[in-house]
Amino acid sequence: MLSKKKYQLYKALSRIHNEDLPFVIPHMDSNGIESLCECVFNTIYTDLKLPKRHKNKIKKFFNARKSLRNLNIITDKSKDINKKRKALMQEGKGIGLILSTVAPILASLISRAFTKK
Repeated sequence: MLSKKKYQLYKALSRIHNEDLPFVIPHMDSNGIESLCECVFNTIYTDLKLPKRHKNKIKKFFNARKSLRNLNIITDKSKDINKKRKALMQEGKGIGLILSTVAPILASLISRAFTKK
């Protein structure tokens, strides 16, 4: 479920410079890591209203960096939180790319969800 707290987490992480993300991730709690991994999974594998060219750009980025293994670890729900944290730290720039792509979509979802109440 998308909540205001998760949205604020994604928004804050998308504003951090890509070079600094690997230094922020070790200090996040396990709920934050799980939320971030869920965001990555939903961005790549679900039908968010994300243009196909954006999804392809993300996949090409991970392919070019030879980091599909880390992407699979991040998006696998059965993996241990410590393995996910390590993979996220190694993919700092890729996570920044995903978050900067998804933040506007999340903003529109949040605004629609909370204005209907």
